[in-house]
Amino acid sequence: MLFCSIEFIFFFLPVFLLIYFLVPQKLSNAVLFLGSLFYYWYGEREYFILILLSLVIHYTLTLYSAGKGKSVRRICLLIMLAYSFGMLFAFKYMDF
Repeated sequence: MLFCSIEFIFFFLPVFLLIYFLVPQKLSNAVLFLGSLFYYWYGEREYFILILLSLVIHYTLTLYSAGKGKSVRRICLLIMLAYSFGMLFAFKYMDF
């Protein structure tokens, strides 16, 4: 589903905005998160597992590095950057 498709403009966007504005403000971030996950799941199901894997890796390393020393935070950041750039490189230059 592309942002300029009829399906997005006349179905997904109005329903999503209606839900977003009807929920309490403290749940708005959760609605945005779940709405974006649904959008990517609906649009590219074959890569959705990679999106979830990336989300889990980054979230876990961020939680782990919170409150740790500077060297641990740097190592976690380097791991996250290596993973992200590795995925970009793999999908840019490899034939999947």
